[in-house]
Amino acid sequence: MKYNIHNILKIESDLNIFPKSFLGEFKNADLIIKKKKVEINKNNCKKFSLKFFGGNNELYFESYFYGYPLNKFLIKNLKEFYYLKHSKRYNIGAIARMLFEINLLKKGYTLVHAGAIERNNRGYLIVAFPEGGKSSTTLSLSLENGKILSDEMIILSEKGIAYSWPTEKIKIYSGSEILKKLNLPLKREFESKFRYIISKIPPLHRVIDANLTLNSGYFQTANRVKINEIITLPKIQKYDKEFLTNRILANTLTLFDYNFPIKVFHAYCYVNGIDPSFFVNEIKAVLSKALDKIK
Repeated sequence: MKYNIHNILKIESDLNIFPKSFLGEFKNADLIIKKKKVEINKNNCKKFSLKFFGGNNELYFESYFYGYPLNKFLIKNLKEFYYLKHSKRYNIGAIARMLFEINLLKKGYTLVHAGAIERNNRGYLIVAFPEGGKSSTTLSLSLENGKILSDEMIILSEKGIAYSWPTEKIKIYSGSEILKKLNLPLKREFESKFRYIISKIPPLHRVIDANLTLNSGYFQTANRVKINEIITLPKIQKYDKEFLTNRILANTLTLFDYNFPIKVFHAYCYVNGIDPSFFVNEIKAVLSKALDKIK
């Protein structure tokens, strides 16, 4: 399948990790993510670990169990990713997301772990740590002539423009005050109260999701907006660019907080002699330029 991400990045991928609304046609892809039989000439690669080979801007991984391949994958130039199996154990989707981010950075964009809305021709970025009220705040602000770009993740340019990561559903904590403003049907009100009560009773709270899922009938959407204001939770009393940049950076890095994908990234850097700090530094550079444009 081909995904045209806001005309910023064109991707060929058979992983179901990109919104269907990005499906489109184009000739040349910036990033390829495909399932296929992966084989390399090991004589031309350096083995530097039990399961890793690489060099010449490539990284090859293979894992066997009594001669049976559990998984194999090959990364080339950080632009091509071929894997044998889509496995949760090796978190292929998270590796693909990291490669997606690296290719965004090359074009002056970054993913940001934040909500975003357009309201009265102004753009608002809502930043909160996971489970910190980001979705509730995004939805609440959108109720007054607002349109949601996302409640979870957006693409931000160096120019301070936010691009949507389309969502058809939003999960709101069942104890949130915002639910009282939505005029929910009686059945959904009961479901919300049930989820809230169960979430307080161990060990049932581990089985029942405390969040209520709302479909797009409860909110309008937008594709892009120039960000004019940043709202962080908890709120910052005094605007400080460095503090705000670091807060957004730390929150965004949680999008890539997976053990094995980070190990894969470090392995690629190790065998190819690349400074791994470029990933964080380039995200911070894009954020810093974007904040200069946000007044």
